[in-house]
Amino acid sequence: DVVRVPPSIHAKLKKAVDEGIAQWDNLREEQQVADSIYGPYNPKFVDLGPLAQEVIKEMRVLHEQWSGLQLRATSAYGVRLYRNGSSMVMHNDKPQTHVISSIMHIAHEYDDDSEPWPIEIEDHNGQLHAVSLKAGEMLFYESAACLHGRRQTLKGKYYASIFVHYMPKEKSIWDFSLEDVINNVPPHWRQGVIEGEGSRWAGQCLTVDSCVTDLVPPRTVKGEIVHNITQYYLDHKTPHYYSARHIPLPPKSEAPPVRLLEDDL
Repeated sequence: DVVRVPPSIHAKLKKAVDEGIAQWDNLREEQQVADSIYGPYNPKFVDLGPLAQEVIKEMRVLHEQWSGLQLRATSAYGVRLYRNGSSMVMHNDKPQTHVISSIMHIAHEYDDDSEPWPIEIEDHNGQLHAVSLKAGEMLFYESAACLHGRRQTLKGKYYASIFVHYMPKEKSIWDFSLEDVINNVPPHWRQGVIEGEGSRWAGQCLTVDSCVTDLVPPRTVKGEIVHNITQYYLDHKTPHYYSARHIPLPPKSEAPPVRLLEDDL
């Protein structure tokens, strides 16, 4: 669901971002994101200090209303400023702590406002939805359960967002760890798969070639750089249980309508 960020919260976040952008060259760059964020530049980062905890506390009730669950705050990450030419691999977030989440979009500077930078989310029925958030809007989603990413490249100077995460207080509702995810992979999953190290990792998720992201690096198979994995399988005549296919970006009309928070209060 897409709703408006409460104006008072957005104003505080926008002020912090504006102050950071005014000192652009002095903003720190986010590190250790090369496995999931592709492009010529690492994201810039605006450290919020105590404001991050203030935001996650104030936003908890809205996430509880959306999910129908009592929640415990686990993480407020941002503000991340993606930079020109960036894309993000399709992935899932941490299964134990990033259960009920939202992306709060604060500001952006596009080269052309008619070419926004959508996030794609796969719903529980396997359907992809492309959502282009406006500044001051937020998207509720189940970030541990639903595959999501930004396969297109950003065309603009920056795209600024903060990511807010919660987990249910009641463990009987959700009590999964990364080990649980790994242990529940079917035994036949690797039959016929010839990659020595598996596929590309992103956060807690193994990426899939059916959701290829712009700028994704080539696959490395047994030390060999492979630019076309399908052709590699054909050349080596190795049986496998997967046929790579490219899923196009879903039409914008599939994005959910924006609702005002007042509609739920």
